[in-house]
Amino acid sequence: MSRILGLLMALIAAMPVGAAAQEHGGPGDYGYRHEEYHRRGIIDELRRKTGATCCDGMGECRATYVNVKQETALLDGRWCPLNAAPIRRDIQLPDHFSLVCAGPSAPPFFPCPIVYCVAVGPGY
Repeated sequence: MSRILGLLMALIAAMPVGAAAQEHGGPGDYGYRHEEYHRRGIIDELRRKTGATCCDGMGECRATYVNVKQETALLDGRWCPLNAAPIRRDIQLPDHFSLVCAGPSAPPFFPCPIVYCVAVGPGY
């Protein structure tokens, strides 16, 4: 019995917990490719052009997918509204992702974060 309990405790300890576990998970997750986009100067350019300061304690920019027609972005595993956030089309992005600056999600009552600004590639 103690062997099973030990195994169970080890599995629980290895499980991801909260936003820290999702920090670098995949597109739209809090912090996904954040550091890379900072190193390339993309986030600084977005902040300069929009005046939004989402990286100053309000939230964090992350690479993700955006559907401009439906005004949604994939954030923390959900398609969330952009909430009339400014959308820039004049920022050179390094890949097929869009860049969304948004706060963290707070499930279950607020499953979608507040979106502060968005950069999409040409043609969106």
